[in-house]
Amino acid sequence: MISEMLHRASRLRGNPRIRILWRMIGTKRGSVAILRATIPGLLYSSERRILFSQMKVFTRGLPGRLQAPLPETLELLISDDIPDHPNYQTEATIRNLADLAVLLDDEPGLGYCLRSSLTRFYFLRRAGVPVIIHFGARHMGKEHVGLLDGHAWLTLGGKPYHEIHESLDSFAVMLSFPQHEANTAA
Repeated sequence: MISEMLHRASRLRGNPRIRILWRMIGTKRGSVAILRATIPGLLYSSERRILFSQMKVFTRGLPGRLQAPLPETLELLISDDIPDHPNYQTEATIRNLADLAVLLDDEPGLGYCLRSSLTRFYFLRRAGVPVIIHFGARHMGKEHVGLLDGHAWLTLGGKPYHEIHESLDSFAVMLSFPQHEANTAA
């Protein structure tokens, strides 16, 4: 159904990028749901296309931004909270577009959750959604003694933001940002 919709949209709009997009993310986890939530809006809304372009640029620039210590990088991101112009997209639209931008950017060395959490964090905070970003670690298990697994996620109002809560219970929080907001939400 999605494939047919994309094929029709690409023919109607004369845009071969849609077919390429489908091939790029057709096999990745959760891609059909993300496509269903984002493609129709991207086809017909120039504001969403502009926001999506900004997200792609942001995501591609993450490796460079993360050369600085993480707290320093986060301070710079949060100092950018005030948008140049108001963004009238809904919270769900921003989240879905951020997920699509991250899905299309396969930067080696940076995990999906890190890229997704940082992208969501930056754009949701700019839209006035007071999400908090967390970074955690856990032991990988008996068969991998001494190895740690890391994870990044967001919370809103002290609750996991579009994340399975049970999967977070095994992570020890190493850093939350902004710390003063994390303390009041706890």
